[in-house]
This record gives sequence, C-alpha cells and structure tokens, in this order.
Amino acid sequence: MSRGPTMRSVMCLLCLAVSVLVGEEFSFSADTLSATLARGKEKTILKGNAKVVSGARIMTAETIELSGPDFRYVLCTGGIVFQNPEDGLYIQAERLFHDRETEKTHIEGNILLEDKKNNTVIRAHILDYDERSQQAFIQIGVRIFKEDITGRGEFAHYDRDKEILTLSGSPVLYKKHDEYRATRVIVHLDTDEVEMEGRIEGTILQEEEEAQEPHE
Repeated sequence: MSRGPTMRSVMCLLCLAVSVLVGEEFSFSADTLSATLARGKEKTILKGNAKVVSGARIMTAETIELSGPDFRYVLCTGGIVFQNPEDGLYIQAERLFHDRETEKTHIEGNILLEDKKNNTVIRAHILDYDERSQQAFIQIGVRIFKEDITGRGEFAHYDRDKEILTLSGSPVLYKKHDEYRATRVIVHLDTDEVEMEGRIEGTILQEEEEAQEPHE
C-alpha cells in the first residue's frame, strides 16, 4: 500500500526546488500533497487550493501536478488562474500545461485572457503562448474586446510585443457601429488601426448630426 510523503521528504523536495533554481523563486502549497520520489519518475500532486509560484508566474488550481527534472512541467486542472503581474497577464481556464524551461504554455477550456499591458481581453478555447517571443496562437471561438473594438474568428495570432492581433477563419470586426468582414483582419492595438486582406465586406453607419434650434 502506497503511503504519502513524510514531512522530511516534502522538505527535501522544497530544498531541491530552491537549490536547482537559484535566482528564481519556486514554491508550492496545497491542502494535500502526494509524491513519487523514484529517480526518473519524480511526480508531486497538489490538491485543494493548489498554488505554484515560479518566478513572476503564479498558478492556482484545484489540482496541480509537478513532474520532470527540477519540477520542469506544471499541469493544472480545474478552476485555473494563471497570472504574471510583472507582464500584465491574467488568464482563467480549465486546463493548463506549463514548461518552466522553455517558458511555453498550452491552455484549454473556456479561456479568458486579460492583457492589462495592451488593454485587451480575449476569449477562446485553445491557446498556446510563448512567453519569450511574446507570441500567442489562439483557436476555436476566438473573441476580442478592446475599448471601441470587438471581433471574432476561429483563429488568431497575437503578437503582444508589437501589439498586433490577426484574426482569421471567417473573421468579423466591429469598430464602434461599423462592421468589417475579410479573409484576414489585422488590428494594431496601439493605434486601433485595422487592415484587411482577401475578400472584404464592410457596413459603415454614418451618424447624422441633428441641428439643434436655439430655445426662444
């Protein structure tokens, strides 16, 4: 019968995490913890109010599984919140896999992404994010919201560094009261400039100014 880890083994895990990642904070906590310490099969499972802090990244979920050498892989399931306050990024999802070495993250489920740096909100069902290059590839039911701009499409490529978001897969963009459709819609988030490629359709509502007569 398997037994949970002793306090000594848990402390060893924590010390190992700190020792191999000098210069980057790494810590975890949960209501319950189970661990496999066999060499090459190391795995730690956190359940109940699970939380992992890796550098500036904070991950919370119902269950978090740590695996790989030096806790390289982080798998979160259930009620996930991933945030990086230094980078202005906040994400809610149902399933998240993070590679701490490559700094790449795969996210699934009902995704809500808030990019406070670019004042943009994105909803989708699949998202792959490369933190080093600041590139995000987004799929299935993509919706974007930014001040007077909203849009939707099946796919999106988001360059956070250049502040450019490209919608494809029957994209539709609404800018104030105007509607645009094209093969690809490119939004420059810093200026709200919109570019369109392919077959383009647009519906523009021209607001009429009503003359006001002076009161007698």
